[in-house]
Amino acid sequence: MARKAIPKAAKPIIKAVTAQEGFHNGIQSLATSEGISEAEVRARVKQCLGEIVAIPSERFRSFAGYISKTMVSLGYESPVICDPKQLESLRELMKKHPVALLWTHKSHVDGSAVIATLHENGFPMLHSFGGANMAFAGVGYSGRRSGIIFIRRSFADDNCYKFALRQYLGYLMEKRSPFSWAFEGTRSRIGKLMPPRLGLLKYLVESAAATGTEGLRLVPVSLSYDLISDVDDYAAEESGSKKTQENFSWFMSYLKRLRSPMGRIYMNFGEAVAVDAPKALRNEDNDLYRLAFQVAVNANRVTPITMPALVCMALIGALPRALTMQQLSDQVLALAAWAEERDITLTSSYSEADRKQLESVMELMVRRGVIKRHENGLETMLGFNEQNHSAAAYYRNTAVHFFVNKAIVELALMRVAVSQREDKQALLYEEARWIRNLLKHEFYFLPTDQFEQEIKTEIDKVDPKWETAITADSESPVPRILANTGPLVVHATLLDIIEAYLIMAKVLEKNISEESKTKAEWVAMALKFGQQAFLQRLISSNASIGRQVLDNAYRWLEGEGLAPATQENLEQLSKLRQRLERTVRRGDLLRSFTAL
Repeated sequence: MARKAIPKAAKPIIKAVTAQEGFHNGIQSLATSEGISEAEVRARVKQCLGEIVAIPSERFRSFAGYISKTMVSLGYESPVICDPKQLESLRELMKKHPVALLWTHKSHVDGSAVIATLHENGFPMLHSFGGANMAFAGVGYSGRRSGIIFIRRSFADDNCYKFALRQYLGYLMEKRSPFSWAFEGTRSRIGKLMPPRLGLLKYLVESAAATGTEGLRLVPVSLSYDLISDVDDYAAEESGSKKTQENFSWFMSYLKRLRSPMGRIYMNFGEAVAVDAPKALRNEDNDLYRLAFQVAVNANRVTPITMPALVCMALIGALPRALTMQQLSDQVLALAAWAEERDITLTSSYSEADRKQLESVMELMVRRGVIKRHENGLETMLGFNEQNHSAAAYYRNTAVHFFVNKAIVELALMRVAVSQREDKQALLYEEARWIRNLLKHEFYFLPTDQFEQEIKTEIDKVDPKWETAITADSESPVPRILANTGPLVVHATLLDIIEAYLIMAKVLEKNISEESKTKAEWVAMALKFGQQAFLQRLISSNASIGRQVLDNAYRWLEGEGLAPATQENLEQLSKLRQRLERTVRRGDLLRSFTAL
């Protein structure tokens, strides 16, 4: 088969790659293992490099920056909000180390926001990745000149291709050319950062090890939005609708939807994760996953709380009631004050003076259909359409990780309050650990000992002597602690998730004879039962009725040996279902404490 001609502009880059130290030895080793001549291996590797290498052009870099800025500005205020000090720190890091920017994936605007921001601030061209199937005609030509590295979807059996890719990526790292891509696996249709997958990260770290490149830095990039045009699609998919095919007509429709005000975009850079000695990663996938997990944790830490997230959290907590503007403002400000006391980043300053800003954000949310305004009463009320609970939960979920420990504390304290056990301190930690285990597929938790310290610290802020008081024979300190802990949040943050797990447990328990079903079939059945449960008001919100959370629920139950249901595990499944019901009731009771 005739080999494709290598683009002329790529030849100097290929020449530089093949001149690297270790390249010739690699060719020799590959020739021996493949059983072919060195000349043939070299020719194949050069052909592969011709497919892979990007051909940076300043003209195309500027054009990509312009197009990206234009796309971002269709629906968002310009520029993207980013701390200049963080940008300068990143600039210095890029001078000293090879850097990969891994950004949290929330919208189709993500990549454009990153490119536009770094281009406007004079950063070098970012090298990103695309599928080789997209490198056709003008797309391939302009993409390569804009820094895109087009790679095959599958090349597990092509050792020459793998060698070429590793050598090229190693060459770019040596030249301090930064990389950028959407952090695989973290994209979520429910707002939370999902567990990462290795993918491109594995290629990059393996390339660093193969070429002797040290000092690689993985920089988490948190992208946050006031509002996101994709959320309606996400909510529909979560409730069971088929994913819309992403083609040209879809793209034009997407651009049209962007042409309405959606507020601002916020970009924050987390602490870089060092890969100083890639060759020392012994247990490959486990070690790599630990790196990926740390990148995700660091991204979560710098994700700010947006005003729409707090608005949706407050309104979800009030369900099924709507709130007056005054009530909603009071709750948002109380949540913000709690976060500020803990040095959690907020996208805006929140105080009495900012009520007008809050009102303007809520106006945007009304226009986008996220919340509904009711004006037929004596006062204007704000709430949700029933079909919008999932969209509201998406925005809530972008900040929910900051409130998880507080919500767990509330549930654990309620467990202590209703228990007759004497070892109440031990019971509190036992309940907290159980909830942590229950939600391990939903959130990034620290190891158990550190988690328990976080729980202790959270209660210490309210009552430093709680451990002594809770074990005394005198009056229980739980009501006092709950009263002074700030705004109660469990009903606004975790209740719909726990209800989803309860839905799945009930579905399994009622269908003990259907062991042959697949996980997807169980999730589909739970979606239907969830709709029924919501109509019967057995659950508080249809945010519990989502593919992702029900999938996680099944996975957790399966890990506990309770899915699918069998005669052997039915008793344990029934006990678990009852415990979930008690937990939900305690959450509902906490909700009643906040009712007017």
